[in-house]
Amino acid sequence: MALPGWALPARAAWAALATRWRLRFDPSRYGPLPELAPTSLAVSFGDRPSRELQALARRCLTSFDLMNLDHADLLTGAPPPRCVNDGGLRELRAAGRGVLVSSMHFGPYHYVVSAVASRGFAVRAFMTGLFQRRDGQAWERAGRRRGWTIEPLGAESARSVVHAIRRMQQGDAVVLYMDGQAGVRAARAALHTATFEFLKIPLRMRIGPAHLARRAGVPVVLAAAWRDRLGRRSVEFSDPLPPPTGDDAETLADATRLYYAWFEERVRRRPDRWSGYLWSGLVWAETGSAPTATVEDFARAQARARELLARDRGARLRADPARAGCVEVRGEWLIVEGPTRRILQASPLACAVLRAALRGERVARLPRATGAAPEALATEVARLTLAGLATIEE
Repeated sequence: MALPGWALPARAAWAALATRWRLRFDPSRYGPLPELAPTSLAVSFGDRPSRELQALARRCLTSFDLMNLDHADLLTGAPPPRCVNDGGLRELRAAGRGVLVSSMHFGPYHYVVSAVASRGFAVRAFMTGLFQRRDGQAWERAGRRRGWTIEPLGAESARSVVHAIRRMQQGDAVVLYMDGQAGVRAARAALHTATFEFLKIPLRMRIGPAHLARRAGVPVVLAAAWRDRLGRRSVEFSDPLPPPTGDDAETLADATRLYYAWFEERVRRRPDRWSGYLWSGLVWAETGSAPTATVEDFARAQARARELLARDRGARLRADPARAGCVEVRGEWLIVEGPTRRILQASPLACAVLRAALRGERVARLPRATGAAPEALATEVARLTLAGLATIEE
């Protein structure tokens, strides 16, 4: 049974409290996200104070938990969200015209499908293979309970693309999420990508929405789902946009760039609602150059670290969690830096020292904290400080 509307504020509040509890007592539930989220946010909002970015990262993880709860609600027959600026969508439906509804993984994004279906459209929604196998039938059943037609389409299938084009030409709506699988997986799929500047992040994305709209000859309506402070769900629609005028990659990319500009304005208002910050493959796809230092500077930094390791003078090694973090990816340890978007290959010891710096550990206590020999620690401390990833406070 779906929760009544009055329960949504309490649900949102409890989700926020639960996320804070997990981050404090069970952060492993989120994998590397607690460490990477602040540095990912620093790419777009590096001018904000560190404390603000850390708080924003916690809100991102709260939204991540709420997305999962929202999806569970949807499958049990939750009512459609409030719709904002849906006049253009209604006019298309009244005229019997098909439409491509392009959304992003932003807020309660699952409800874009139910919002479009509630306006009278039969909806075909692109889903990744795993999502379709796990929840596709449940989505169809949830739609039937309300008299809607919701059909999942495999995002990786070229056959789904052909089917989607035909259904739009017959007056149906197709929903896809442009920052995920964009519904183009054919022999020429490599040609259907471009790089878009989104909140200072160069996103390499497919231009599937523009491609499909052009092929079907239907307008594009953008849809952003969001939740207000009381937890109530809404979906905002753009005015219908005409399909691109040409099939060439530049024309399709220009159209897609306008779509991302519309979304960027909305994500900037509520940055914690976009789950893209939690996908390191998006944020860190292209990186800056590696740090360098002279032999003399490195020798001096090592000597200073040896001295502080040998005598406890109260010096502390500190790092900013909004600037640097570390993660293990398939047995390989990496250090990421937010403002410069660098990824540095590291050793387990380097990451252990960085994590000690994030705690503000005393330099003299690093051997006990890491279990490493002072000489090895001196090398890692020198590297971190010269790279600007950590500082020594005496």
